[in-house]
Parts: sequence; C-alpha cells; structure tokens
Amino acid sequence: YAAKDARDFASALERAAVGLLGKERVEVRLLASGSKEAPTRANLEKAFASLRSARPADVVVVYLAGHGVGLPGGEYAYLTSEARSGSPEALADPEIRKRQAVTSGELTAWFKASPALKQVMILDTCAAGAAAKKLMEHRQVAADQVRALARLRDRTGFHVLMGCAADRVSYEATRFAQGLLTYSLLMGMKGAALREGEYVDVAPLFQFAADQVPALARDI
Repeated sequence: YAAKDARDFASALERAAVGLLGKERVEVRLLASGSKEAPTRANLEKAFASLRSARPADVVVVYLAGHGVGLPGGEYAYLTSEARSGSPEALADPEIRKRQAVTSGELTAWFKASPALKQVMILDTCAAGAAAKKLMEHRQVAADQVRALARLRDRTGFHVLMGCAADRVSYEATRFAQGLLTYSLLMGMKGAALREGEYVDVAPLFQFAADQVPALARDI
C-alpha cells in the first residue's frame, strides 16, 4: 500500500497546510507509482534539490513509504522504483545503491542543504531505525540561519519518526488498506491528536502514532 499511503498522506498534508498557511504558501510534491512523478532515484534527488530554495522560516516535511533495508555497517537504504532486489548483499554494491536506492547518509546531506529550520522526516518502511544514526547527527547551522532562528518564536528543529526498529518490519494491513504508521498519523490528523482540536503539532502527533501502532499491530 506504499503508493496509496503516499497519496493519502500528501492529500492530508496539503489540506492541513493550506488551512493553516494559505494555498499560495504551500507546495506539495508527490512521487508515487501510478502518479505523475515516479519515485525514481533521479526524481527524489530533484525533489530534495528544490528544498535548497526554502527560507529559514519554512516548514519542510518529507514522508517516505515503501521498502527500506538495513545495510552492513549500520546504514539504511530506501529503495527507489528502479530497485530489483531488497537483498542487503546486492545493495552493498555501491553502483547498485547509486542506481536503485537512497541511503541515510544521502538523506542527511540533502536535509542539511535546506535552509529551512523546521524539518520533519517520516519513514514508514522496514528497517527504518537503521537510518537513526545518520539522521540524528548534529546539524551544523550557518550564522545567517542562527540570526533567523533568533527571530522565530515557534519551536524549530529536526523531527524524525521511524516506523520500526533497524531489524524489524513496518506493518501494513488489508483491513485498513494502509501501513499502520500512516493509518495512525492520518487518524491523528483527522482529529484524534489535534492540539486545541484544530492544529497538527508534530510532537503530539508523533506520540499518538507511537502509541497507536503497537496497539494495531497486536491484532495482526
């Protein structure tokens, strides 16, 4: 259900963002099988490159659903639509990785290239926890961004939610026709985890999903 998850999350995110910020201030880019843009390695790289034009006060949200693999050495690889194997042994080949996957090291570097001080990353994939080490590395902040940060009243930072541990699978269920993490996030955004019954706040939403997913997983 990865493509459906991506479409549903993009739709929910757009509705929420437009309601909060206005249509002219929101840009949602969907890369999914069966959609206008496929989730190829090249398209993912272009999408991240476009985030370099973000401003410090912008909010950047990146959501990835699909298949992830833990690699030898503790790195993570998100498989693109070109991937023909989920074998860690095959993906250990740098050339295959470069054509068929995006690593946690690359994701970290691409995030760091964006000036946006509020960044959110959601990984609804197997082995997502393997990305933790790279993604949580200290983020170097340029002097001009520090000055911009001082002018912002809202909380800033890099928020990451991973669907499972490094050696575990991320479940999806026919009953919900979705991945359990995505289903929980959408449930929270529809009202179950809204602040003041109106606002999507990252910390409460992530905590709601963290509590909800194990409860749903027990039934499957």
